Amino acid sequence: MRPLLLALGLLLLAGCASKPRFEPAPLKKIADAQVRVEPGWKADVGSLAGSTALRPLIAAGRVFTADAQGRLQARDADGALLWERETEQRLGAGPALVDGQLIVGGRDGTLAAFAATDGEPRWQRLLSSEIGTLPAGDERLLVVKTEDGRVHALDPADGRTRWVVPLTVPPLTWRGNAALALLDDVVLVGTATGRVKALAINDGALAWEQSIAEPSGRSEVERLVDVDADLLLAGPVVVASSSAGSTKVLRRDSGLPLWERGLGGYVQPAIDENCLYVVDAQDAVHCLEPSSGAAQWAQEQLGYRRLTAPAAYRGNVVLGDSEGYAHVLSTADGRIIGRARLGRAPLQWVGPAPDGEGLLALARDGRLQRFVVEPQATAE
Repeated sequence: MRPLLLALGLLLLAGCASKPRFEPAPLKKIADAQVRVEPGWKADVGSLAGSTALRPLIAAGRVFTADAQGRLQARDADGALLWERETEQRLGAGPALVDGQLIVGGRDGTLAAFAATDGEPRWQRLLSSEIGTLPAGDERLLVVKTEDGRVHALDPADGRTRWVVPLTVPPLTWRGNAALALLDDVVLVGTATGRVKALAINDGALAWEQSIAEPSGRSEVERLVDVDADLLLAGPVVVASSSAGSTKVLRRDSGLPLWERGLGGYVQPAIDENCLYVVDAQDAVHCLEPSSGAAQWAQEQLGYRRLTAPAAYRGNVVLGDSEGYAHVLSTADGRIIGRARLGRAPLQWVGPAPDGEGLLALARDGRLQRFVVEPQATAE
């Protein structure tokens, strides 16, 4: 428990000693806006209590959400509520879709499954400590990481434990919540020690591991190297980014690095045919050539605005910020070509809408909003 308490204390300290001590960069007027951001429907999905692992799940043309007070909701593509379920749990992560079930994790360590069709309870299991990491899985296996550093593998049908693997937890961490991922026959885990580990699905044995960043510096804070950003699975490669400022592209079969760059941050990268988009710790947005890592452009006008993970959308890249703005960047050169304020609360997630024709943004106050990015009308 002591490492976790220290980690919580450091999280508060880091909140004062790193990002928050810098004022967000003031927004500059867009001289030549090429797109407009058009807001759509809104919905209140409940309090998130600061958890970034409570995030929308888009599946089967629906939007599934969970709030910190234990409420599960399902909506259609137009935002209409289809069903709602009170789980009577304080939640910290989810939902994830595994074998037709919605999986959520509780602050007390309870992992629970509900039918995706109507929210009917299926099963629940009490694990070793708080769950603040998004679960993952398929019909073969359900995996989740608890705050004490254990990776739990369970049978998705009934929640019975298959295996448990303890990971090293440093005395001080960022208490990150990067999601686990299943890839082929391994479970991929980003760790607080700056590594990616691949654990065999059948028994949790170590298949391979790769260092993303090594500790350096004199103080414990300077030596933090957590892989806090969700891993990006992109065809034959895995992209991992460390809070210490390092991004590596690994072979999915062996973990061997193909290339690396000395920049990284706290949010998952994104990729399209032109760019691997990486948001660094200072909230500069970088476009790297996917096959080599060569720098194509960098957008630094959004510094310290606590950007969300980027979302590639119709030839542009879209990010939310801590003042409720959605920013649209050109993939060609990184110029900011559109912007709109969706609300006052910080945005903490931007992703695709169920119909594929728009985007969704989740704000820290629990407001979920659909929006579209359209070409700017030109004067006749």
